[in-house]
Amino acid sequence: MKTMLALLLMGFALFCVYGFLASAEVSDPAEKLRWQSSYIALGVVSFLAVVTLLFGKRDSNSSGPR
Repeated sequence: MKTMLALLLMGFALFCVYGFLASAEVSDPAEKLRWQSSYIALGVVSFLAVVTLLFGKRDSNSSGPR
């Protein structure tokens, strides 16, 4: 389940890279900055979520109480 969510979030992060590059075509500098900063923020957050899901600390009590 974690892997499926990580793949979904990684796809969203790649979409944000594409959106960042595509927002370079906007002519108004203020609007360009707004779009690029939002794509950067969303992309970084989703990439950090992928890293946390895949390489985060695992619960040591997952086997139950002894």
